[in-house]
Amino acid sequence: MMKSIIRAVLAAALVLSAGLAAPGRDSCAAVYYVDPVGGDDAGPGLAQDRAWQHLPGSYRNDNRGYIAAPGWTKIEAGDVIKIKSGSTITNKLLVGPDWYANGTPSAPIRITRDPEWGSGPVTFDGCSQALARYDPMFFVWRRDYVIVDGATPAGFCIQNSRSRGFQATGASEAVKMAGLVVKNMKVFNSIEFNVNVQRSDNFLFEDVEIDGNRQNGSFSGGFMIGDNTYGCSNGRVIGCRSYNNGDVPGTSAGGTNTWIGFWVTNSTGITFKRCSAHHNKGNGFDAGVVSDPPSVVTDMIKYIDCEAHDNSNGFSCNLDDIGGTARFWYINCIARANGAGWTIYQGPSACVYNCLTALNTWGIYIDAPPFRNRQTVVDIKNTIFYRNDRANPNTSHPWDLWTHQTASLVLASDYNLFEERRAPGRAPQATCIGWNGAEVSDAYRYDAASAPGSRTRTWHKNHGQDAHSLCSVDGRRARFASAASKDYRPTARSSLIGKGLPIDDPLIPEIYRDRDGRTRPASDPWDIGPYAYAPRRR
Repeated sequence: MMKSIIRAVLAAALVLSAGLAAPGRDSCAAVYYVDPVGGDDAGPGLAQDRAWQHLPGSYRNDNRGYIAAPGWTKIEAGDVIKIKSGSTITNKLLVGPDWYANGTPSAPIRITRDPEWGSGPVTFDGCSQALARYDPMFFVWRRDYVIVDGATPAGFCIQNSRSRGFQATGASEAVKMAGLVVKNMKVFNSIEFNVNVQRSDNFLFEDVEIDGNRQNGSFSGGFMIGDNTYGCSNGRVIGCRSYNNGDVPGTSAGGTNTWIGFWVTNSTGITFKRCSAHHNKGNGFDAGVVSDPPSVVTDMIKYIDCEAHDNSNGFSCNLDDIGGTARFWYINCIARANGAGWTIYQGPSACVYNCLTALNTWGIYIDAPPFRNRQTVVDIKNTIFYRNDRANPNTSHPWDLWTHQTASLVLASDYNLFEERRAPGRAPQATCIGWNGAEVSDAYRYDAASAPGSRTRTWHKNHGQDAHSLCSVDGRRARFASAASKDYRPTARSSLIGKGLPIDDPLIPEIYRDRDGRTRPASDPWDIGPYAYAPRRR
């Protein structure tokens, strides 16, 4: 009743002041306030001094239904919930149909931290909250156009969940939840995956940080999109970071879907931009399919300006022997100090453009066994292979490019740079490329006869690859600004400048900018690597 009266008053005021409402905003929307210490769930929640104690949809700590809150009212499209800064919330939150309507594109529901009321982050702490298996501490369920925003980096902190941290799930893969936005959040120390996105379309996660705190359970991990019949579509993950998933970083030998920084399966049209995955026991970024056959074949996955370091492998994609299109793009990405910079295996179509794979055990590992339903297609252009001979107890093959099986492989590799390590007191790196190592082990050395970069060398004559690539055997070196401090921008003396190939693909307009945002030319030769050369100003 109270809310109906308020909306009527607001509507009357709108008639008297037509034209003053902000475009695209529901002028009858209400603003509610939550103060976990000073609030009262019997009140209307419509002012700071009349705030609720709990958000609508808060569960009892024993997880047996909602808490008793006689003042709650259903949150409608356009409504805003503001939480007092510095608050700690100990109850699971379900943003679902019982207490929340759907938002709309022009009038989303907003759950925010109020930076002008109190100070510090809002913490959702799960230490005293019982949760069922697969239960999250913060759950957006079947609600369209919901915005969850901590207002400043890590303004919302979800921590110590006894199961999952944050989860968003729609009704089905045919009827997905639309328009979710999550910003300025940190998720810490969840027993299972810290962030799960399922059956969602047109979503955005921005400035979300995950610290797994080295949880090592069989379902522990960072950021999970999709899974089995929970595929997603048209999502963006921007400026997010995921680390410390699994107990000992970089030690997983593979074959697991846990301890991963960012994992996407059975989903289409997902873009990762400026994301970082590091110190994970499993892969930094992983993408593929689960179940046989999968409900959705993973396709149109982009990684733009992302970085992976100190993981089991940096970037990984696979499809298995199933039909369907599975396209993956890696643009301006950096993989360093992992087991492999990239693992591409069993069926995807993967393009590695203007990337850097440095100081890994393997630069890029490709496995393409004989398949009936599809080939493994790999295109590597304008990419730097830099000193990939990192000691790793799981392998004795420190190679830049290793193709393990080639029966179904279609490889196009050219306009790249291969640079071996020649450190004082250490034997130089011997092998740059191993072809079909599972059967033939046709190895190409850092020597004048077989290194990449010539049509007369064995590597090109045998396999037609890398005729325009550069190799340190010929004195062509990257000459970074400071590899020791991870500044991989080329200097004026670099061999990378003007030695790349322009790439024209309407599906990846992002290729025309480097990691610093500089525009690459439309047709002139490009620079090799993730950074375009820019003269230093004195």
